[in-house]
Amino acid sequence: MSYREYFNIDPEYFPQVDKKLIEEKPDLWKKFWPHPTFVQLLKAMVDVLERKQKLSMWVDGAYGTGKSHAVFTLKKLIEASDEETTAYFEKYGLDNFLCKKLLNQKNEGKILVCHRYGSSDIQSDTDLIVAMQEGIEKALTEAGIENTANTSLKNSLIRFFENEENRQSFDIYAKGTYKTALGGDTSDSVLKKLREYDEEALRSLINKIFKVPAVRNGFSMNTGELCDWIREVIEKNNLKELVFIWDEFSEYFENNMHHLTGFQQIAELAASAPFCLLIVTHKAEGYFSDGDPDKRKILDRFVSPIHISLPENIAFELMNQAMKKTEDEDKAAKWEKNRASLDRRSQTSRAAVRKAINLTDEDLTNVLPIHPYAALLLQHISIYYTSTARSMFNFIKNDEGEQVHAFQWFIDNYDFKSRNPFLTADMLWNFFYETGSQKLADGIKEVLSCYTPKLDKELLEDEKSVLKVILLLQAVSERMTGNRDIFLPNNRNLELAFEGTDLQFTAPKIAMKMLNDHVITRTPLTGDVFSYCCKNNGPNVDSTPFIAQAKQKSTKDMTFMAGSNLRSTIEFTGALRLRYSLAYATLSDFDSEIKKANNPSTAGNKLYVVATIGRDSSESGALKKKIENFFESNRETNAVVVDSSSVLLGESEYIEFVENYAMALAIANSDIDQRKTYEGYAIEVLSNWAKRIKNGAFYVYSRYAPNGERVANIADLFEKLMDIDKFHYPQCLEGTFTSVLNTMYDANSLGAGATCGITEETKGTFRSGNEATKLENALKGAWKVPEYWKTSHIYIANLKRAVTEIIDEAFDKSDRISIAQIYDVLKAEPYGFMPCNLTAFILGFILKEYANGIYSYSDNLTTVPLDTDKLASMISEIIKQENTPDKRYKDKYIVTLTEAERAFNKATCTAFDIPEMFCVSITETRSRIREQMKSFSFPIWVVKYVLDGNTFKTSKDVVSRLIDNYCGIANNKNMDGEKSDNDIALTIGQICIDNPGAAEDLKSVLTKDNCRSGMMEYLKLYDGGKLPSLAGKIGDGGQYINQLQYKFSSDAANWVWNTDTVNAKIDELICEYEIVEISNRILTKNTTFADTIRAWVDKLSQICIAYSVIKNELGDAKPFYEMLCSLYKQRNLLDSQKKPFLALLQENANTFKQFMAAQSSLFMKACSYYLDDLSEEDAKAILDDDTYGFGSSYLLEPDKYTSKVQKAVTAYKNAQKYTQLKKH
Repeated sequence: MSYREYFNIDPEYFPQVDKKLIEEKPDLWKKFWPHPTFVQLLKAMVDVLERKQKLSMWVDGAYGTGKSHAVFTLKKLIEASDEETTAYFEKYGLDNFLCKKLLNQKNEGKILVCHRYGSSDIQSDTDLIVAMQEGIEKALTEAGIENTANTSLKNSLIRFFENEENRQSFDIYAKGTYKTALGGDTSDSVLKKLREYDEEALRSLINKIFKVPAVRNGFSMNTGELCDWIREVIEKNNLKELVFIWDEFSEYFENNMHHLTGFQQIAELAASAPFCLLIVTHKAEGYFSDGDPDKRKILDRFVSPIHISLPENIAFELMNQAMKKTEDEDKAAKWEKNRASLDRRSQTSRAAVRKAINLTDEDLTNVLPIHPYAALLLQHISIYYTSTARSMFNFIKNDEGEQVHAFQWFIDNYDFKSRNPFLTADMLWNFFYETGSQKLADGIKEVLSCYTPKLDKELLEDEKSVLKVILLLQAVSERMTGNRDIFLPNNRNLELAFEGTDLQFTAPKIAMKMLNDHVITRTPLTGDVFSYCCKNNGPNVDSTPFIAQAKQKSTKDMTFMAGSNLRSTIEFTGALRLRYSLAYATLSDFDSEIKKANNPSTAGNKLYVVATIGRDSSESGALKKKIENFFESNRETNAVVVDSSSVLLGESEYIEFVENYAMALAIANSDIDQRKTYEGYAIEVLSNWAKRIKNGAFYVYSRYAPNGERVANIADLFEKLMDIDKFHYPQCLEGTFTSVLNTMYDANSLGAGATCGITEETKGTFRSGNEATKLENALKGAWKVPEYWKTSHIYIANLKRAVTEIIDEAFDKSDRISIAQIYDVLKAEPYGFMPCNLTAFILGFILKEYANGIYSYSDNLTTVPLDTDKLASMISEIIKQENTPDKRYKDKYIVTLTEAERAFNKATCTAFDIPEMFCVSITETRSRIREQMKSFSFPIWVVKYVLDGNTFKTSKDVVSRLIDNYCGIANNKNMDGEKSDNDIALTIGQICIDNPGAAEDLKSVLTKDNCRSGMMEYLKLYDGGKLPSLAGKIGDGGQYINQLQYKFSSDAANWVWNTDTVNAKIDELICEYEIVEISNRILTKNTTFADTIRAWVDKLSQICIAYSVIKNELGDAKPFYEMLCSLYKQRNLLDSQKKPFLALLQENANTFKQFMAAQSSLFMKACSYYLDDLSEEDAKAILDDDTYGFGSSYLLEPDKYTSKVQKAVTAYKNAQKYTQLKKH
């Protein structure tokens, strides 16, 4: 269970009134409680309406006090009907006499009330004038009043454009760098539109022309003219009074503190016309120092500022109203029972709070379980915040869960049974300090920051709770005037702050322990009375000796201090971030920084900005002189100086910085946390200075404005820098496509961007749901418009024509252009393309026509068709190369082809069935042709022998010519080397161009079967058909064609075969078949050369005599037997041996049989010395008997063979003796 079971926060609870709420809740005013300060405001307004006070009005109040709700209610009371006004006065018991006075003024005539919320965008008098005019015109429209006043900003602009010099000045920009921004308008058309346009069209036109420097810097309208117009609005529309309520006006003073002349004039109008400017701020006199000469001038134009504050009882009533009780009767009863317990446990603290701030007991019990002391501190601590995010009411309404421990977090995590059932004062800490210290007043922050991370780690939980309450009480009490006893962090108030909890009686003891532990100290008041305070609140060190050291911190040193933010006062985004390189400089390093900017170390199209910072008027003046001297001496420099030194640190701020930094130096390492605190204070002084610089005016120096141009704010600075960019690069992308998203200037999606441009389809980063930022809208007139560049003169069409000209010039000289060459031209003036997503997208778009299959991609190693992916890759890589150079990068090329080359590639793809991606250049296609020719086994020219009988779209002659040329490109020696590969390819292409369908005809006959059939036809003709005849004789069953195919396929270079080479292969096979045919007369019959060789090996193994011992006995037959020896040894015949073997075989075939039969007689002759008295019959017996192992003796050397003979003879003789002995 939790408190959420018993009550919730009313979703309709809206104590903070803002613009959105005003629009959503038009009857919100009727719920506003008219507290005394509101009644004071109402009376002052009636006095102004009665013209008793011819002044404007100023309302101020802390955040969360309801001042916005108050002025909104005031507006509604003026506009409401008499009945509604009277009902409001009666509902809240207001003074009836005041009601009648208000009604009388309303009934005297129409009172027009304008209401504007917020002023952060008002950076100049011009902004102020435009905003007030818009507000008044809007109020007139809403009131149904047709404005008949004819003196206005419009009329002033007409007067401006009627001046010839002004028109000439305007047209310089209109016809130059602002041509696109103005949509082609010139001074004449603008003047015409000013006379014709009204309402939204007029406002849009005015906003557009005010961007042009000639208007922005030269327009002469002033606040006096606005005041004249307001008078005329009142007079011509018969208004009783015009009241302009401007809520949340604080930021106007923060942005324009030194430029209040126009504001003063408008406020002063109340003295001479029934007009009242009512401004609402967080403070009034606090914007001006006592020594400010403008303070009195401004305040005297207003009724004494009315300070809106919320009475304590109203604040508690509003909190009570927010806590919506459950409608469950059982839970409601339980709530009342337990609430009574909370009531009893907090009686003493309630009594103390009631006495201190004049509340009823009911006011405090109504907000239980918020402890009375927590409620007291909640109301007071919230007024020290400069943000509505940390108001008392936001504490109640905030629902950020575990991240922010506010009231809704409490009721989700606590109930009556919790150890501490109250939301006690220590529970305010997370909301108001841990997550909200950024907007906390400095004095309060200084006290609360004594709770250091070190203490948070070391203290026990109860000690932390007590210390937080001490610090909160201390922080508030030190800011209080009058009776502050209840806020003093003493023992009694600690008991009261924890009344009803476990810490009620132990809190003083815990405080005493922390006192003894030197975590806190105590300050004596009167007599024995004292209060606790944090010991770090006032360090006991003398910083005086360190003042001089602190002053040695130069302005440059200050800018480098971490957290000062002085080197981030200008933060570029989008195109400016990519175009400009920014450096900061002070008086001491300006010379070195401007030198680097004037002579950048890296070439490229970046522009260099030096932003200057000056601490005081002396530095500011010296910087200005240095800047002017530089531009006097460097009239053609590309460097830009942005001088912000007119926004000074200020003497008092400098003293504050020195004192805090000196204190940090004095503390040193004796207390690191305390030292960091004072360092933080010093840094905060600098960061506040940085904020003022960022929100202030700048002077921009360049070669176009060497004396400097003032820009009122950071937005105008960025616009001025964009102007300078466009002066350098008139045709830059950022100057044309001004509405694209900032992500287009990142470089994280280059490939995707190029692809989107090529395909004309936006995806991912490049898709926008906003019509204004859509890339396809930026390219309107070209997006998905074929050949847009031929008729259009828009930017992208001009760019396309320029790039096409670059590419065509390159193609005139060679067949290729690198993407680097194209990009280099576009990086230079006048384009200045930058390495980003937008560049990739635009490059893809203007080059997309080169990815249509006609062109190729090449890196000089491989060439493939140029498709979307390849083009996108080329674009992405070259842009990446600029951002992160890679030495290994190789140029990528767009390669062009002639019509004949394309026809050649296409015909090859068709005829040889090769994918198009592999046929993109003559060289690549030639390689593919060779590869395909291998698969046919026979040279394709043999197909010509089977062309008869085929039906062609073209003719047999055309197909025959294509075959000859393809054989030629495979090996131009086939054409006697008279033509180059390129010449032959162009011939093929032209044949196909002249004879449509030729490639299909060739494809129809270019088959493996046709190559086989063609070869068989050729063999019938070659050498009188000798090979087929031999095949018939040996009975190979037609296998000769396979044998020939085998010879062709075994040679990887069959594509080089011309007729002579083919004939040589046929001759080789004929030779083999002749060997088979003759061998069949001697050996067993065979049908293949391989079988014949095996038969010869087998036959030779039957020779029992070594060739080495009989070779001298062979006479003329010796070469033949020597060849047989080689065959037997190799088990084959080398190609070089085949013809010699055939010749020897033809001569010795018949005698070989005789040789085989007469081995014994040769044996007797060759080995007679070893045979003793053995007969030829004995010799034959030895050779024939396998026992003696004379088989396969043909290759034996003489010594081995004679040794074998000797052993055989001895064995034979012994066997003979044994046989004879056995007979006896």
